[in-house]
Amino acid sequence: MLVEERVRGQTPRSTLFFPETKTSRVRTLEEKADVIVGGENVKVPQEGRAHRIVMPGEYDVAGFFVRGMAFGSRSGSSTSAYVTEAGDTVFCLFGEVAADTLSEQDVEALGLVDILALPVPSHPEKTSQISGLGDVVRAIEPKVVLPLTEDAKLRAAVRKELGVEGETTGKLTALKRDFPEEGFRVVFLDAQ
Repeated sequence: MLVEERVRGQTPRSTLFFPETKTSRVRTLEEKADVIVGGENVKVPQEGRAHRIVMPGEYDVAGFFVRGMAFGSRSGSSTSAYVTEAGDTVFCLFGEVAADTLSEQDVEALGLVDILALPVPSHPEKTSQISGLGDVVRAIEPKVVLPLTEDAKLRAAVRKELGVEGETTGKLTALKRDFPEEGFRVVFLDAQ
């Protein structure tokens, strides 16, 4: 997932999150990205200008402020979240979410989140975690939710869990004026 900030008169800046597949499109994005957030296996191209972020902490690089946080759940599993600001919009991406992952203190540490990207478990034994997505969304109270899946059955399950039909697009342009005053929008992104 690529987050890009465009300001008139300035060169666009971008942060690429978890580029795990190695398609030619991803390689092109890696070469253009200013910051790449991902696990230890993420390689930053030698010729690229990107900074690599692989663990929790606070990073002020390439004009972006990125906070990486780790959360443990009562069931023993853990997840990470990365929060970055692009202009006046706060974007948060979770690594994996379980219903019991976030405590009240965790939600306070995340702070205000405008756009929340959540991975949707694709493994049959983890699809029960979809029922936890609604709890996470209601706790964080974002203006836009991006459930990360392209599977039609999983999208239907997410729609049912969140109680919102949602919309599908190839690219999301986030402007504060387009955010709902109450509630949240659900946007499914198609692969580019």
